[in-house]
Amino acid sequence: MKPLKISSLVLILILLISCGGDPGYKLSKQEKEDYLRKGQNITARSFEILSGELKAAIQREGFEGAIPYCHLKAVLIIDSVADPYQVEVNRVSIRNRNPENAASKKEKAILENWEMLLAKGEVIKPEVKAFSEKEVYYYSPIFMKPLCLTCHGTPGKELTDSTFTIISRFYPEDLATGYKENDLRGMWAVRFR
Repeated sequence: MKPLKISSLVLILILLISCGGDPGYKLSKQEKEDYLRKGQNITARSFEILSGELKAAIQREGFEGAIPYCHLKAVLIIDSVADPYQVEVNRVSIRNRNPENAASKKEKAILENWEMLLAKGEVIKPEVKAFSEKEVYYYSPIFMKPLCLTCHGTPGKELTDSTFTIISRFYPEDLATGYKENDLRGMWAVRFR
């Protein structure tokens, strides 16, 4: 086996730094397990409340009425869950609906890696990344469920023309349609403070 050339080592170091990683910072096994557990609890609670509110809005007003509700309330609902835990919680995607939910450079790299792993038939799981002692994140994949397709599916199929028209009115730069069941939609990103 040939030794790595200096240029290869420099390239690896540049890639780690450009992705925000600090190659010298490591969490202990216990710290990592604690962050995983906390992240899972926070995202499960966030999903439970957000999906409950969305289902209630759909029952009251139909899909067309739930879109304006989600547009106005989703961030507030997520923040109401995050605040007691003293964390920041976001749902991000490469194909975002709301521009505020666009994946950062670090998040995009993780999502692209997950897509590559899924294409190979591998299972992706939540993970914790520590970029520094004060920058610890929990990331968890969001997969498409059947109900999600009514707003994120293919226009003219699962996504009705009337629903698509309302989505286009609230989100003129929408990239979040054309999904199929079990597609990777994006991820939960929890930043611990």
